[in-house]
Amino acid sequence: MTLLVKFRSDFHPEDSSQTCAHFVGNSTILTGGEDGVVRVWRLRRDPSKREKDVGSSKALIVPDERDHHAKVTAEEQPKLGDCVINRDNMVTLTREYRGHTKRIRDIDVDLSHRNLVASSAEDQSCHLWRLTEMTPICKFQKDDALDVAFQRLPTKPTVGPRKHLFRCVCFARSGRRLYTVLTSARGDSILIKWKPETIAQENEDQWSWMVEEMAIAGDKPVASLCVSQDDRFVSAAAVTGEVRVFLASTLQQYKKESAEQHSFAITGMSFVPPVDPRESVIYLVSGGADKSLLRHAVSLESGLVKSRRAILVDGLKSGLGAAVGLGLNLWMAMLLFFITQLFIHARTAMLSDGPLAGFNDIASLRSDSADGLVTVGALVVTTVVTWFFAAHSSVTNRFFWNGLLCLLSGIEAFYIAISTELEVKWKTGDAAIDELLGGTSERQNSWTPWITFPNN
Repeated sequence: MTLLVKFRSDFHPEDSSQTCAHFVGNSTILTGGEDGVVRVWRLRRDPSKREKDVGSSKALIVPDERDHHAKVTAEEQPKLGDCVINRDNMVTLTREYRGHTKRIRDIDVDLSHRNLVASSAEDQSCHLWRLTEMTPICKFQKDDALDVAFQRLPTKPTVGPRKHLFRCVCFARSGRRLYTVLTSARGDSILIKWKPETIAQENEDQWSWMVEEMAIAGDKPVASLCVSQDDRFVSAAAVTGEVRVFLASTLQQYKKESAEQHSFAITGMSFVPPVDPRESVIYLVSGGADKSLLRHAVSLESGLVKSRRAILVDGLKSGLGAAVGLGLNLWMAMLLFFITQLFIHARTAMLSDGPLAGFNDIASLRSDSADGLVTVGALVVTTVVTWFFAAHSSVTNRFFWNGLLCLLSGIEAFYIAISTELEVKWKTGDAAIDELLGGTSERQNSWTPWITFPNN
């Protein structure tokens, strides 16, 4: 690794230091530090002879031995166009964003357009601006976001002044969502997902964004934030070394597997895209102040972390669904078995003692019973058909199939009633009813004590 060029990027009058840097492509870099100014630098090679003759600006030169606590004089403040040249490499200060008043905490750039910038600072502000304009088009309101958070989330409102800071900012890869973290020295850190009120910026001077989702990112300050390449996951890391992964669409916490844990603050992390698109695991790599680099595995399937209440509710729903499904399966099986037995009896005159006659023969171990064999066949058909529908349809769909089966049963009964080739003669098993029906039959058509559906 070769050092190309070294230059000064922060000019706080008493204690200057750079806190964050972000590349935009290969030729632009944004820096932020203690003085609250976001500076845009252009990187290029092969400066002209004239530029070499002018040389490096005094304000940007970094002395080998420099007192970092020495005050910065007015002569050492940079101007737009100042540059530093080191052999064939050149860095030029092209723009400055001065919307913040205190130390810059984080910077991110919309990768889809490489023009929209989000920056946060210790003045409790988070701004959205463009590289070409240097004026804020949106200032995110901390108090409004906290009001929404205290309404939606199980976190207690703060008593007294709200000292939350926009500590981390990160765009979704699509550029259509922005993730920020509001954190304080004590209490929960809040992960917020913002979306624009309009798809594109319609007003030249402003572009309003609103809260879409939010979640508790932890009970300690969050130091790092990143989004996966497919915009599916968001990860937040605390100063204690704890890493949490969230589903980007709803900000529900997601499971991860880690062989080890960081013991101190995480300074950077990133999702690693899978080599094979068919892989069911995505990896998150994190580096911490404990001088360790760890890999965390995130399953792409069934990884949501649920609360006890959610687990209980899901269990009740599953139990109720299983009970309803079982009831529908039993009803379908009974109805299908009955109409099968009915058709066999009407067609062959078997099962003359009723649809359950075959069960008596099976219980008596009568292997030569035709009714028993027919009943076994009907049971097999009923079981196979019921299992097929139970395995390939939801509980809701089974309501439809049961309704359709009832309709077909009615059609079958009507067909048997009007057919000249089919006739039903089932005994009721009750002597009084058989005698009553028999008397009625004698008065009408001299029927025997059977339940008979006439052919005409």
